[in-house]
Parts: sequence; structure tokens; C-alpha cells
Amino acid sequence: MNQFTKIKQEAQEKKKQRSAHMPAPQSINNINKGNLMLSLEKLQKKEKKERYVFALYPKEHDLLKELAFQAGFTNQYGEGNASAFLSAIIQELGGDKK
Repeated sequence: MNQFTKIKQEAQEKKKQRSAHMPAPQSINNINKGNLMLSLEKLQKKEKKERYVFALYPKEHDLLKELAFQAGFTNQYGEGNASAFLSAIIQELGGDKK
């Protein structure tokens, strides 16, 4: 119990020393610079993705994810990324190259 109170007190002291309103030094430099890496026009022109829902049987969904994986479309977890795979197919068939 004594170690617990000691740890709790240390945590409270560290919390008091930190200031939530104090910006990091790197962010201060960015504010003082006053320029962005991308222009605002480019950010505004970028097309936004929207969500659409498609009904698939579980076997079809698994097959689609497997095909995406085989084609090299993977997500951050290493699984097949069906969304990116479908987007590539649509762009290829529609001729819409980005």
C-alpha cells in the first residue's frame, strides 16, 4: 500500500508540473513560420470519399478480400483492402486515372 501511495503522489506531482495549455516547441515554430506545406486551394479541390453500403454474402465478401490481397491491396493490418481494390477496378474500367 505504501508503494501505491508513493506512485500516486509522483503521478500527481508530474501532473502539476505539466501544463495543458503550453504548446510544444515544434508547434510554436510552425505558427511563427506562417506557411503550409500544401496550399489551401489544393486542399479544397481534393475529392472526398463517401461511404456506400453494398450487400454481399459472407463468402463473396471473403472472396473479394482475398482477391484484393492477391492483387496487393492490403490495409494496415495486412488484410485484403476490398475498398481500394474496388476503387482501382472502377478507375481502370472507367478510364478515370488520378
